[in-house]
Amino acid sequence: MTSNVMFRTSVCFIATGAVVLLCAMASFAQDRQPVVLASEVSASYIVTDLSAALARVGSSQATLNVAQIVTVSTNTVVPENVTLKFSRGGALNIAAGVTLTINGGIEAGLYQIFTGDGNVAGDPKVEAVYPEWFYSGAYNSQSADWSPAINAAIDLANSGCKKVRLQSRRYNVLSTINLAYATVNKADMTLEGAVRSTQYERGTLLVGNTGEGKCVIETTDTDGIHLKNIGVVRGSVNPSSIGILQARGTTTGWAGDQYHENVYVNMSSNPSSNNGIGTIGIINLAGEETRWENLQVWANLPLVITWTNGFMRTNGDMSGLTGCGITSSVGLTMATNASDTVFKLSGLGRLIAYDFVSPCVLMNAAATVDLGHVFLQMRPSGVAGVTQGSYKYAVENWNCYQFRHFGAIEGAGGYLLNRRDLTDADINVRMSGNGETTQPLDPLIYLYDDGGDYSFYRCKVNLVSYDSTRPLFVSKRLDSSNSEPMRFTIQDCEFKTGGAYNMTTFRDKRILRKTRNSSFNFGDGRRVQVGDQTMVVPISKNIGVRGQATDLFRIQMPTYISNLGAFTVSVSVEGSLTNALAGGVGDPSANSFRCNFNVANQYSSKNIVVSTISVTNDSPANTNAAANSITGVQITAVPDNTNNWVTVRAQPVTTGVNNAAVLLNAEVTSIWSGGHRDTLMIEPL
Repeated sequence: MTSNVMFRTSVCFIATGAVVLLCAMASFAQDRQPVVLASEVSASYIVTDLSAALARVGSSQATLNVAQIVTVSTNTVVPENVTLKFSRGGALNIAAGVTLTINGGIEAGLYQIFTGDGNVAGDPKVEAVYPEWFYSGAYNSQSADWSPAINAAIDLANSGCKKVRLQSRRYNVLSTINLAYATVNKADMTLEGAVRSTQYERGTLLVGNTGEGKCVIETTDTDGIHLKNIGVVRGSVNPSSIGILQARGTTTGWAGDQYHENVYVNMSSNPSSNNGIGTIGIINLAGEETRWENLQVWANLPLVITWTNGFMRTNGDMSGLTGCGITSSVGLTMATNASDTVFKLSGLGRLIAYDFVSPCVLMNAAATVDLGHVFLQMRPSGVAGVTQGSYKYAVENWNCYQFRHFGAIEGAGGYLLNRRDLTDADINVRMSGNGETTQPLDPLIYLYDDGGDYSFYRCKVNLVSYDSTRPLFVSKRLDSSNSEPMRFTIQDCEFKTGGAYNMTTFRDKRILRKTRNSSFNFGDGRRVQVGDQTMVVPISKNIGVRGQATDLFRIQMPTYISNLGAFTVSVSVEGSLTNALAGGVGDPSANSFRCNFNVANQYSSKNIVVSTISVTNDSPANTNAAANSITGVQITAVPDNTNNWVTVRAQPVTTGVNNAAVLLNAEVTSIWSGGHRDTLMIEPL
């Protein structure tokens, strides 16, 4: 019987001073042996029967050339000493129920080399595995399905090279790319595409047609996953509604230590997806210690960070909540109430929220979230038939410990909608206008309690808005009771804003109910210091000339309280007076002053009274009458029970020829005591 295995033999040996290459090619019968001409031999076989070829090779180094369809009908192992070399048109057809285990090398181009319903496994000695080895479908077609081929490539690479490489093509997928720990752990796997260009949808793209509620890529319960140069986009046949799901499940209880770079996700817009949350770019469910470099996400909700198998988002009109459950697209069980720490974005990133349905970032319980210098934007999608929502905030927080963001915001009405605790935040962002013109504008920070007592603790916030009249803070109670104080405690915080300090930018008097040891810095140079029931405000005012009283500031009562009850506010004003040079003669004169008085309401009904004001004036620094010396200041306070405030006025006492205008610089301190234990608002006029 003649052999169905053809092989070629190449041998070489080194003679003194020369290299001689001897090649021999022959066809042998199955029962004949090749002639061995040297101790090192590599054999190359043309294969029509894989089992027979492997039996012939044994433990020798050999290359098996597959140039036609070769059926593998029994479980077969290709050992490390054998390399499979495939010509275009050559493939191994693996029968159903059969496993081909490859532990040797593979040499093949970007064409299909494995067919049939069987399995390919093992530890092939390759630098990367390619899905083209498992499928010959079209690239740019939503009727093709590359997901089985990509998943088969992942399975084959899992025991060896740990890398699957995709080309600069559009791979349509009808089922989820499974990097999750379903039956085996795929830890440390890399899914790598071609380098993305700045034209976002060029390069490697996975076109998601996995269906509503399904993701395109899932990494549940797998650690060390690395996505590189990958794009994920929403298809149009059976569109996916989630881009990437990184979740902790119940198999390993861990889905962290992941590093992803140059990832682009565009899930377009469908506000009805995911129970009304809209399309979602990335979900991180307790996937700890994860870093994204140069991440760009476009969706109704680009990024969710949560600790359990569901999350909540505030409705745009503040009417209530919309919840969304998180389920695995590959059948795993999601973790509940797990820790979620260390999520970091770096490089040049952007998170774009389409159609004002949801925020750019939703934190539903997390710790150590670093958004880096990522750009956040809210904008219309331009998708036909989509009705835009009314959501206005770039970030919504339900509980976060250690949060950092140094970036820019466009299109949002405000930066932060805060529902529960925010601790140790470092925020430095600049916001452009969103075209809103109706006053009052939405605040930069909206404190909306969730029915309990929460804190804004040890936060450093610098929010600069092009809308100079946009309020810094506004509060809202879950029970909608505007007659009750705010439920947030602001403690050990520092705030900076570009707006001036007035009752437009700082209009919500409930903000300071439980503010302790915090400062507020405004664009007009004023720095308001708030302690425990204490407020210190700087005043700088030209108070006119002798005989003319000028309004300095108002003491704003807590108007949200319908029945003031009995209270007392101790007010002290301490500063200096300096005369202006314009129209004066000689050197300017200056002196310091101080005064104290009480503002009180003694009864349940509203009847605000002010005690007698006594001013102590120090001696002028210059007593030359020709220099328009200042001898003191008169301060008066006028209650207004209709508007619920007290207006404080000042009038200089001067001597001299021209009575030049006087500049007053002072600090006003108010200390509240009484049943409501609120700090009053001091409004400079």
